[in-house]
Amino acid sequence: MHDIGTVLLLEDQWSRDLESACRGEGIVSMYQPIVDTTRATIAGFEALLRFPGYGEKNPAAWFTKARELGRAADLEAAALRVALAHRSGLPRNTFLTVNVSPDLLSSPAIRSVWEESGNLAGLIVELTEHSAIESYAALEPDLDLLKERGALIAVDDAGSGYAGLQHLLALRPSFIKIDRDFISNIHHDEARRALVDMLGSFADRIDAWIIAEGVEQVEELDVLASLGVPLMQGYLLGRPALPWVGLDEGMARHLATRSGTGRAPAIRAITETALTVRDLTEAGRPSPPSPCSRRWSSLPPDARCPSSPGRTPWPGRCRRGCA
Repeated sequence: MHDIGTVLLLEDQWSRDLESACRGEGIVSMYQPIVDTTRATIAGFEALLRFPGYGEKNPAAWFTKARELGRAADLEAAALRVALAHRSGLPRNTFLTVNVSPDLLSSPAIRSVWEESGNLAGLIVELTEHSAIESYAALEPDLDLLKERGALIAVDDAGSGYAGLQHLLALRPSFIKIDRDFISNIHHDEARRALVDMLGSFADRIDAWIIAEGVEQVEELDVLASLGVPLMQGYLLGRPALPWVGLDEGMARHLATRSGTGRAPAIRAITETALTVRDLTEAGRPSPPSPCSRRWSSLPPDARCPSSPGRTPWPGRCRRGCA
């Protein structure tokens, strides 16, 4: 237990540290690779804030304290600026994901970041579940603005209870991220496999992509790949780093050797089509084919959509694979 004097000193230190961090001092952004396991390549990176210039290193402690002291929007805005500062150096044909609390989207501090950033093509905005959403309708203007500027929307920690399911239904994101809690030891748990399979089917129907995060074991990766999850991140595939890291040679070989095994992905990785993320966000997304119950089959490169034989909805390959 601290006496009142010590508590006041600690609070004063937090206030001063937060003031500095909100100015971008003593903070850095690290980038964890997101791997396209169907092609054994890096598809994108997630920006993660770190605090090397301070005694407290735990990011969660910083964001919790920022909320307590009314500086949450300022700290998240600083995190976004630090993350976006390196966007121009992204490896070719990769995307960048950043985290934003949905209740802060409409704050002047966050809006000013988007205004400064111009074209947001190649950016994915992850809406976290760390704060409750009082009104989904109130989010629409800010989400529409992000999409107009070229960004795509992701829902973080999908499947995390009722709130997570509400997020999916109300927001209809372009990306659905499955949390570590739901993929840990998935190779030993049929219920977890069923949940991922269900989320994959749901994502397929709303034309979204699945990203599994927190992959730490080869067995987890193999099961997820067999279930049709093409995008993954976790310590097994690469730790947060700066500058950008490539895929470990050993892991690349493993992915290459298992290519073609298991069920064809339900959700095709962006880089598997002839379109890149920037193509999608700059030119508008092509209309998907009508839903089909036979969506697990592969299509040859010159295939036509059976739901609309006169056209190929996605150049080169039908992403839904509904042959």
